Amino acid sequence: MQLPKGKSLYDVLEIEKHQVDKDIGVIKKAYRRLALQYHPDKQSKKPSTTDDSTQQFQLVGFAYSILNDPAKRKHYDVTGSLDGDDSFLSGNKDWTDYFKELWQGVVSEETIVAHASKYQGSDEEVQDVLKYYTNCKGNMDHVLAHVEHSKATDVPRFIDMINTAIKDKAVSTYPAFAKTTTKAAQRQRIRKEEKEQAEATKKEDDDDDGLDSLRAMMKQRQEQRKGDMDEMLATMEEKATSKRPSTKRKRQLDDDETTATRKKPSKATNNNGSQ
Repeated sequence: MQLPKGKSLYDVLEIEKHQVDKDIGVIKKAYRRLALQYHPDKQSKKPSTTDDSTQQFQLVGFAYSILNDPAKRKHYDVTGSLDGDDSFLSGNKDWTDYFKELWQGVVSEETIVAHASKYQGSDEEVQDVLKYYTNCKGNMDHVLAHVEHSKATDVPRFIDMINTAIKDKAVSTYPAFAKTTTKAAQRQRIRKEEKEQAEATKKEDDDDDGLDSLRAMMKQRQEQRKGDMDEMLATMEEKATSKRPSTKRKRQLDDDETTATRKKPSKATNNNGSQ
C-alpha cells in the first residue's frame, strides 16, 4: 500500500495544514469522520468496493497516526518524508491488530453514540453542514457523505440550516441543492439506506447461521465418529467371541480328553503283562 501519487497526509484526511496549526482537534475530527465513512464493515459485499474502502481506511488510519503525533507531524512538515514510517505502508505490518487498537483508541461504539448525541444539533454541526454545502456546491448527497453521523432522515434539518444561511446571505445558492432535495430524491435516499441496512442485517444473520451450521456439523461428525468407534469395538468383540469355543463345547472337549487319558494303558502295565 502506498500514498496516492501527489497527495499528502493532509490530503488523505481532507484537511489543510493551516487548519491544524489553528486547531489540532481537526485531525481527530477528520479521522473520526473518514474512519466511519470507509470502515470495511459499512461497505457493500462487492469485493472491489470492500477492497478499495479497506485500503482507504488504512490510509486514513496511517495519516492520523502521523499527524496526531506532534513529533512525527513536525518531522513530516519539515522534511515532507515519512522516513522510517513508510514501512508502515509496505504491507508487512499486522493491520488487524493495529487498526483494532487504533479504532478502539479513538472510535468505538460507545464513543460514537456519545459523540453523536453531543454533536447533532450543535453549532459545530451547523458549521459543518454549511461548509460542506459550499464545498459540495449544494449537492445534498455529498453533504450527507461528509457530515458526521448524518443519514437521510437528517436532510430536513439540514435544509432548514441551509435555507436560513441563504436568507442571511451567509452562503450562496446552487442548482444542485434544489435538485437533490426534492421529495423524489429524498425517497430514493431513504430506500437506499433501508436496502443497505437490510443487507447489513442479512450479512450478520448469515454469519450467525454459518456459525450455527458449523457447530451442528461438528457435533454430527463427533456423534458419527463415536458411532463408528462403537461399531468397530462391537465388531472386534464379536470376532473375538466367535474364535473362542462355547462353554458347552469346551466342557465336552475337556471330558473327552479325560476319558481318553483314563483308557490309555501305561508302559509299566504293558511290560508286566508280557512277562
